[in-house]
Amino acid sequence: LALDLTRIYQLLPLFRRSKACFWFHYPALQRHESIDHPLVLEWFDCLGIRDRVRLVQREILCNHLITAEVLYRDRGFVSEDFPAAARAALQPRLQERLLARRRRDGRIAYLSRHGLGRGTTRFEGEEQVVEALTACSNIDVIQPETLSIEAKLALFRDYAMVTGFAQACMNMKYFTPYAHPQDLASQLMFVAGPQSLSSNWVNLDRAAGFGDRVLDCSPPDGSPEADQPQPAGDEGPTSFQRSTRFDVELVVETLRALDRRQGWPR
Repeated sequence: LALDLTRIYQLLPLFRRSKACFWFHYPALQRHESIDHPLVLEWFDCLGIRDRVRLVQREILCNHLITAEVLYRDRGFVSEDFPAAARAALQPRLQERLLARRRRDGRIAYLSRHGLGRGTTRFEGEEQVVEALTACSNIDVIQPETLSIEAKLALFRDYAMVTGFAQACMNMKYFTPYAHPQDLASQLMFVAGPQSLSSNWVNLDRAAGFGDRVLDCSPPDGSPEADQPQPAGDEGPTSFQRSTRFDVELVVETLRALDRRQGWPR
């Protein structure tokens, strides 16, 4: 959702004070239905455009339509103006609230997926990571699915570092306002082998220039966990599209090192 509204981010700064409507395609709806998905509506509130959103549900004749060059294309590229457009996207009052937040120096946020019952990827062994983190005094285990969008954005203002396996919440960093890049949390993204690192993450970070880090947590060669990821199948309320194994010990030891040093391991 955050990245798919690519054209809107270029247009928002130009038409923030305009009364013009923003038109969207929303193919999940039938004719004459309205958007009622709470996450979508919350994001429109964060952008400050909820009352100006309109849906394209039939052919429309208009005498003036403004669109924008795509900033982001899936697995293709991120244009150079994406970072500035994303930072300017949030409504001004929300930006002010986020900028007023004070960092909790030395605190690390671990974004856990262990509480999810369904989704794209299940990381086998993350429960062991979460259990080990109970002994780490500087690391807070956070389940992003329980947070509002504003609270997700605030993570990157509140914490010195954000870690976890690659997930959508990490895209919130690109929309969080700052005076200097170092005002935002550094980010360490775990990936369960090179095949689980989408080029999207690489392109976004290169465009933004944050210099965030990625750690390959592939299972060691010869270990039982080194098998290729297998589809998780449909298991009712705990169904995922796939299940992925990773080096649990490497993740735990990395996080323990960060906890002791309160910074990046050298």
